[in-house]
Formats: sequence, structure tokens, C-alpha cells
Amino acid sequence: MLRINPHSTGQNSIKFGDDDSELVEIELRNAAHIFKDLDVDHIDILKIDTEGCELEILEALRDRYDDIDYIMVEYHSDKDRREIDALLESLVIYGSRAIVPNLGVVKYMNRRLISA
Repeated sequence: MLRINPHSTGQNSIKFGDDDSELVEIELRNAAHIFKDLDVDHIDILKIDTEGCELEILEALRDRYDDIDYIMVEYHSDKDRREIDALLESLVIYGSRAIVPNLGVVKYMNRRLISA
């Protein structure tokens, strides 16, 4: 079930929400399967802002990191940020921005793009 934020903030989530959230039934799909279904073999920039599901998406795409040039990912806690860093340890951080404590965006770059 997707929780629709009652204040139209765009912060809809299957994880976060409050009692005022409207619930909408949705179909979830594995991110790695979408790569295959769409016959995608390369992504220039992947931006993940899924209101709490970032880790699950990154885990599903773990075998495809070499096929992605840049990944921009939002985090919602320091714990999540550290887990994202661990998942993307094969990539290089090239930027980050904390919006408020424990909420921000980290940008990663594929190592193959760095000239020796």
C-alpha cells in the first residue's frame, strides 16, 4: 500500500506516513527486472528518491552497478546513508548535500569514468 501524503508534498511512501495518509494499492516491481524488461544495458544517470525504499532498490541493482555511470540517492537517516555507502563502495562519492540532519542526497560516480 502506498501512503499518499495528505498535504500534497510529494512525500508518498510505502514505508513512511501517518494516520492522515490515504492508502492506495500499487504493484511493486523489482528494479533489476525493469532493466531486463526494458532491455536496458546502460544508464547514464540513475536518481533514486523513493521515500525510504532506496536501500532495497540499490540491493536489487547490485549486479548492475557497472552499467550505471552516476547514481544520485536520497537518504533518510544516518544509518541509511552508511548502508548506502557500503552498498556503493565500488563507486566514488563525488558530491553530497545534507538538507537537514539525517536527510540529504549523495552522488556517486562509476570508477571507470575516472581517467588514470
